[in-house]
Amino acid sequence: MATELDERPAAAWWESCGFVQIFRAFGMALDWRKLILAAAGVVVTLVVAFVLDWIWLRAGHGVRPDALATYAGVGNLADAPEAADARIGVFAAFWAFERDCVHGALASARRGNVLGAAGVGGELFVSYPAGLATLGIVPNFVKGLTGVKWLLAKNVGYSLIFVPLALLIWSAVGGAVCRIAAVQFARNERLSPKQALLYAREKLWQGFFAAPVIPLIGLLILAGLLALGGLFLSIPYVGDLVGGLLFVLAIFVGFAIAFTLIGTIAGFNLLWPTVAAEGSDSFDAVSRSFSYVYQRPFRLLFYSFVAIIFGSICYAIVRLFVGVALASTHAAVNAGTIGTALGEIWAMGGMYDLLGPTPTAISGGDVIAYGLIRFWVSLVVVLVWAFLATYYFSASTIIYFLLRQAVDATDLEDVYIDTYDEDAEPPSITPTATPAPSTSLPVLNAAPAAASGASDPPPSPESESR
Repeated sequence: MATELDERPAAAWWESCGFVQIFRAFGMALDWRKLILAAAGVVVTLVVAFVLDWIWLRAGHGVRPDALATYAGVGNLADAPEAADARIGVFAAFWAFERDCVHGALASARRGNVLGAAGVGGELFVSYPAGLATLGIVPNFVKGLTGVKWLLAKNVGYSLIFVPLALLIWSAVGGAVCRIAAVQFARNERLSPKQALLYAREKLWQGFFAAPVIPLIGLLILAGLLALGGLFLSIPYVGDLVGGLLFVLAIFVGFAIAFTLIGTIAGFNLLWPTVAAEGSDSFDAVSRSFSYVYQRPFRLLFYSFVAIIFGSICYAIVRLFVGVALASTHAAVNAGTIGTALGEIWAMGGMYDLLGPTPTAISGGDVIAYGLIRFWVSLVVVLVWAFLATYYFSASTIIYFLLRQAVDATDLEDVYIDTYDEDAEPPSITPTATPAPSTSLPVLNAAPAAASGASDPPPSPESESR
């Protein structure tokens, strides 16, 4: 018996645990290839957003700093009337709110607070981060969705430009990161960023970009049908009678909306890993994600919970490491500074503000030093956010493989491999030139022909006539 156990593969117990595979996401997220891609995605997204904010502010369409918090019912500027006339960019308000929700969800996860505590209201952001941690994982997630709703409903023109561009950026970057994670998890092989981007480019429009769009289009079509029904119902007498009799059809459409909405939200994390692992199109990605959500809902919920808890711990470790590194740099450099103290140029932030506050009064050469120091520290902060993105994509890819094994009984090592993974460049086909007929006299050498058993060709009629 002991011999049989010893002969089992060393990783058999690891595979039998299932969810333990999620713990590999930390090491996978620290891969420099994924971090470079994710950091590039963060930088490009911020550049696009800040340019749009600048245009919107110049056009006089800025928003109040508390606009989103007030919309979500978690804060206002009633106690700060001097800031009531202040205006910031749309993305600046959205980014600050979503960032606080992410930090709140991660802080709640480290405390094991899933559903939150009752009685948390407008004081949410006053006691940050304690208030965020009290709110819980699920309420923070709901608040984050409220922020997305605010962006789409209250800033339609901005959203029509920003959302497609952001989706395009992260379809390429997220698809490439998921592809690296899929090959690394299944085959323990490493793809270069160039190979991953080639794959993402090949599957971009019909795969990574279209996969999140298809459910949204379906929801809009279903909602449009209900709107048409409501318009018909407004017709006097006839509309009241027919609309009332056929209202049961509207209820069925409502069930279809609920099915699509829940499947989209719960299975969104599986869309890009499906394309990355299977090499399939967007329709297959949507079909698989919905199938896994409704066939294994509790398994998906458990895997997601483990990934969030573990991810919050990993994120805290990364932020702590980076915070200690920046604090050490600040203290050591400041000790050797003569004249202007480093604290006047770069004031250290806290655990949740690595970038630090902006100095109020600097001049001369200090402005140049501040700009350069701010630039390098900003790159470090971008890498921290890039880690959070790579962990999300890596954990989502692992969860997809685990669900695929549970539902379709597919081996974890099974992953789609194409030519872009074997070679950094796409395979090129060089046409072979057809050789021209030879005009030289034949060489009389019968020995090879005799040795190979080949017979001489039959004489032509012309030679026989000679």
